[in-house]
Amino acid sequence: MKISDTIDRIYARLESRGYRSTMVSIDHVHQMQSRFETELSNGLINPEVRRAYLTNMSFSKSDNIADPRSVIIVAEPQPSIEVIFTVNCNKLPTIIPPTYLHSNDAEVENMLTGLLNQQGYTAARAILPVKLLAVHSGLAKYGKNNIAYISGLGSYHRLLAFYTDCPCPEDNWGDLQALDECRDCQACTKKCPTGAISADGFRIQAERCLTFFNEQTPDFPDWIDPSWHHCLVGCLHCQKACPVNKDIKDWIQPSVEFSQEETALLLKGTALDDLPVETTKKLKQIYLDDSLDILPRNLNQLMQKPE
Repeated sequence: MKISDTIDRIYARLESRGYRSTMVSIDHVHQMQSRFETELSNGLINPEVRRAYLTNMSFSKSDNIADPRSVIIVAEPQPSIEVIFTVNCNKLPTIIPPTYLHSNDAEVENMLTGLLNQQGYTAARAILPVKLLAVHSGLAKYGKNNIAYISGLGSYHRLLAFYTDCPCPEDNWGDLQALDECRDCQACTKKCPTGAISADGFRIQAERCLTFFNEQTPDFPDWIDPSWHHCLVGCLHCQKACPVNKDIKDWIQPSVEFSQEETALLLKGTALDDLPVETTKKLKQIYLDDSLDILPRNLNQLMQKPE
């Protein structure tokens, strides 16, 4: 089977499961690495943002692939999920935005690996700046809020990247593209409570983004108004305001519910090993089992919001 036929088959198989995908040459990953190193050396990336999000980047490296030749980028449609806590016998619904659930990652990797293995190739997860890859590849376009938007999915998706030793029959790399809808729109700029989104351009001040703060362990700075918090982790202010998301912004699926006893344990900061097995299962289901250091603080903020 021709390599191009193999790749077309992979695209079709992923699409049959609702996923979107494309492929770029590994050469562009080397270029991205040089770009990031230049921006870091010129002080264009905030040191705290670098520590939080960029230290685990693995440009052109994979323990499982000796000679990576291309990268496959996949977008998984993903809703927000509702997680319910019980406080003083009352139900407290909270929201986790798209991108946080990893539940379909294994399926995507298994599909890719299985199809590539049939042709003597393989794939392995790549820890790369996936938004940048998705936009350069044409799979997505940037919004003014520096979020990747995909036609029909808006920003409600999760991006994955995979190194593969399969050659790239058609390199889909191109210039960064922005949404046409952003040209005369200021919806996200006006809605962002922290002022992180610029009125012009597509580069945000990530160090001012609410997501940046509620994903980190230190206390919130005094200048953050408690009323701005509305998600258990992450933020949806700009995405909910975006006209491109108007048909999908209310895509919310119910998830786990924590009893009053479980909620009390989580608010106390109980260690994972000391939690009941059922509680641990729920945390793993929503991929917050490694976020117990921030969960009590974030949940307390939401408990204080007026109804």
